[in-house]
Amino acid sequence: MVFLVDGLIIMQLIGAAIDREISAGAVFLFAAFLVALNGLMIVHAYDAVGPSIALIIIAFAASHRLLRNLANQRALLVIQLQDVREYQRMIARNPKLPYPYKAIGDFFFERGMWEEAIRYYEHALSLHDDPEISWQVRHARDELRRRQKGLKVCPRCLNDIPRTARECPLCHHFLGGVDFRDLLGRWWKVEVAIVGFVALAVAVWGAVRLAHANPLMLLSLVPLLALAAFYGRWYLAALFLRRRIH
Repeated sequence: MVFLVDGLIIMQLIGAAIDREISAGAVFLFAAFLVALNGLMIVHAYDAVGPSIALIIIAFAASHRLLRNLANQRALLVIQLQDVREYQRMIARNPKLPYPYKAIGDFFFERGMWEEAIRYYEHALSLHDDPEISWQVRHARDELRRRQKGLKVCPRCLNDIPRTARECPLCHHFLGGVDFRDLLGRWWKVEVAIVGFVALAVAVWGAVRLAHANPLMLLSLVPLLALAAFYGRWYLAALFLRRRIH
């Protein structure tokens, strides 16, 4: 089973290298670490160290796919934040251009940051009357009002109703069931929660067993920690740019 997991890890690493998310050198290093872990696992197959390292390898496989997906999202956010910074520089050079205001407003609009979106959209409208921006401002104001008053939209009659309502008081549409459309739209969050918990639990359990058997074997956690640090750079970049924008 562990050797099948090894093959899965190698395939994931090669896929990440093909997509240019990591370098060929990084793939070689992770593969070398993996070979070393397998060697330790085989040597200690009949004591507590071997099964513990097997757990570490399984956690490595689960973590790579999870961290890769999350890092891709953060990398995209970094690109978008860099675009926002460039639009801000355009505004500083020429504050009479409406397009940079609209572009930044779109960035906040897509994330439900209604107050910020309205501020930039109003700047754009003050420079150029645009029906599309006017509609976005009205929509953002409606959403901001609903958020402040604790309201939501009934999917049947489209009227504002209390966010906690289980049944629309106007059309009596039942709202208490599971909204599968919303659930499917957030499937990746469920995956992150489940896979992340399982990977962490497996890694911690393996580390505890290693610590009891041979503390030096905790070095087998290095590949897992290196993987987290490798992909974690996108989180730091996104956090840094977000602070500069706000």
